[in-house]
Amino acid sequence: MANRPTVRRFGRHAGLWSTGLLGLVVLAPLAALMPTAGALALAGFAALGALVAHARASGLAARCDKLSAELDTLSKRLLRTEAAGRADAAQDGLPREVEELTVEIGLLSGIVRDLAAVVGTQDSEVARLKQQAAALAASKPQPAPEPPIPAPQPAAPPPAAVQP
Repeated sequence: MANRPTVRRFGRHAGLWSTGLLGLVVLAPLAALMPTAGALALAGFAALGALVAHARASGLAARCDKLSAELDTLSKRLLRTEAAGRADAAQDGLPREVEELTVEIGLLSGIVRDLAAVVGTQDSEVARLKQQAAALAASKPQPAPEPPIPAPQPAAPPPAAVQP
């Protein structure tokens, strides 16, 4: 029997109901016999009820703050766990991406080799054409320079100036 869990025989609000019934049993005859004392007792019970409600509310507020802090801690842990999971997933695809980059680099290096061969061929072609042009210019006889054209002579001398 010692290991038996405790079971509530009354509900969660049994304390509130019992306090309310006690107040009704005490206040009803008091209010009938002495109305002023009944009013003061009612005010006292109301103040007591307000204090109990305030104590319960502050206890619940403390529990809510604690749960909020725990929830914040749990959410941070969850975010860290998700981030670690994403990093692992990114690393799983990493070898495939490296392989793709290696293939692309190989293709680009082949293109660069081909371009270097083409540029080398073009350079040799340009050098050959320059040599042919120089040989052709050297083998061609130099044309004789044309004789200079003499300046024309004036046909008549200019008229003399008349003096007054």
